[in-house]
Amino acid sequence: MTFIPNDELRHEWRRELQQARGLRRSTIDAKLAALTAFETFTANRSFLKLDREHVAAFKEHMLASPSPVTGQRLSPSTFVHSLDHCADFFRWLSEQKAGRTLDRGAISWFNASRADKDRARAVEPRTVPAFEEARSAFLVMPAGTLVERRNRAVFALLLLTAIRADALASLPLGAIDLEKSRVWQDHRIVRTKGGKSFTAFFLRLVPEALAAFEDWIHELRDFGLSASDALFPRDTELVRLEGGHRLPPGSFPRWRGSSQVRDIVRKAFTAAGFHAHAPHVIRHMLARHVFSLRPAAEEIIALSMNFGHEHIETTFESYAKPDEARRAELIAGIGRDSQTVSTADLEKLALRLIQSDPEKAASLMADLARRAG
Repeated sequence: MTFIPNDELRHEWRRELQQARGLRRSTIDAKLAALTAFETFTANRSFLKLDREHVAAFKEHMLASPSPVTGQRLSPSTFVHSLDHCADFFRWLSEQKAGRTLDRGAISWFNASRADKDRARAVEPRTVPAFEEARSAFLVMPAGTLVERRNRAVFALLLLTAIRADALASLPLGAIDLEKSRVWQDHRIVRTKGGKSFTAFFLRLVPEALAAFEDWIHELRDFGLSASDALFPRDTELVRLEGGHRLPPGSFPRWRGSSQVRDIVRKAFTAAGFHAHAPHVIRHMLARHVFSLRPAAEEIIALSMNFGHEHIETTFESYAKPDEARRAELIAGIGRDSQTVSTADLEKLALRLIQSDPEKAASLMADLARRAG
């Protein structure tokens, strides 16, 4: 067996993850960290000498070791994902010329127990604000300065599109089309999840949010910002603009992360007297609110597309589940007259939408807003 250093194999694995799979850097880092943890446990033993007993001992070691981040017991989710990352690497290695003699049976030993997997999937109920709470938090946001108006526009766009925080933070001004009420999320520019590109149309459930966002776009254009400039410029540039400085196009870089978005949203909720919610719960809030309006099947599909979901099941499973109070209300109402959507209807409408023009989604979102009003 030809000896190949672990560092060389790790380097090739990284290239596989980057080039062939197109994974995000954070995902790649997590996979490599898990592999390094296994390597360290085995005292830097060659990856090509994978041994079942080493895998079994590594699992016991992980369960007994505290998290390097929290100092507490390793979470079930971290444990399961770490094992999956290691198994992923060794499956790839077994398909390479250098790993043809690898013990493939040992790879399956990276599998976690059913109990550990169940614990990893179990999550505490997410605290989601009511629709009126989110609307109230937005309405009391100050708008006296450019920075404050930017912050209002950030919250407004979340209410209009349920966009993810990282995607929002990386949007250029040119991604907005006010005439067609839409945001183009181009994965080559915007930090979308999974590298997907899609259009999100404005949900007009909060008219004040639409007005505030449109005002923000007009204000940026009056200052001469270009299509490639940040939709939400940093404080530094906004303060200079407010001080009378004229900055040329191209002087407004986008945020490198989403921490600013999280801060804006949390402060808006707490200032209104509510829990310090994160931006992502607005997606859940909007989904639950829309479902409470009993939308038609085609409107549900349009909403799912607006969320960037490839499969409508994602919208149902991850976002549309009612909270306990709403669930009790729904259970009590079973048997009464209500609008229902059959699976056959959903399948039929999904096929039609796949074949249709995306502009159809815009009219559906507008119709949903009219029904809400």
